[in-house]
Amino acid sequence: MALVALALSGCAPKTGGLPPVPAENQAVSAVPKVAEGISFVVEGQLMVIRGSKAEKVAAAGQVQAVGTGADAGGLVVRDSAPATSAQVSWFQPGSGKFTELWRSEEAGSLGAVRCMGKPDAVWFSVFGDPKTVLKSATPPGSEAMIRALDSSFNGEFDVDALGDAIVYVSETQNPSVLTLRDSEGESAVPTELALIFSPDLAADGESLCFIGGQSATDLSVWVFDRGQGELSELAQTRGLGPTVPVFSADGVNVAFRSAEDGALWVVDVAGGKPQKLPFTADEGPIGW
Repeated sequence: MALVALALSGCAPKTGGLPPVPAENQAVSAVPKVAEGISFVVEGQLMVIRGSKAEKVAAAGQVQAVGTGADAGGLVVRDSAPATSAQVSWFQPGSGKFTELWRSEEAGSLGAVRCMGKPDAVWFSVFGDPKTVLKSATPPGSEAMIRALDSSFNGEFDVDALGDAIVYVSETQNPSVLTLRDSEGESAVPTELALIFSPDLAADGESLCFIGGQSATDLSVWVFDRGQGELSELAQTRGLGPTVPVFSADGVNVAFRSAEDGALWVVDVAGGKPQKLPFTADEGPIGW
């Protein structure tokens, strides 16, 4: 389960890469316009790419991870004590303030966190005994509701903007099973991959991306088109150590972090050469 937790949070084991460089000290040249709005964390500080710079977002306390599916830094998971609890807050770009949405006091550790667009609800997974569960809550202060799943669940998931579709990874490994749940029921995404990590649904729910491969040494970004039923590999991401992919709002591009050196990358889902950004990030999810 420890390895699953690492993969879920995007905290892949260190592979000898260099430590992150504070974003304010990094070069800001050659930042493509397509990278606008990507959010990430460096040494506990939330950063958002604006123009050719990575701007600091003032926050009380240390940011632990950026929740994907959030605007301009959006949903974040923040450290709190004791270790079994966690606080989820929403960053409001207009006011520059964080609003607490949900706080866990449950036994078991918090896994992935997703949020609806307004936000109307927060979805999250909780590692527990005897099993990992998927929950949602309508902030502030509502009681978390368990979301029933037909298959076993390892804690990695995503939900579309309307909450109509959920994609999640099974507890079984080698081969991993990626399951899509919508109004018509559940079905496995057709892959022949041994390993699958970090699924992310496009805002319209029509496409999903994830990290996959036959072994830990050949991982790459994959995209599944639900309408066409087609699975494609973004082959040029292989060898870059991709982790925690996330769609742009229009679904045209995917950003990801490299587990090798923490570098941020952007790639067009139609293919082409990935673009390396002049920023590095802490281990953990990025947002867009």
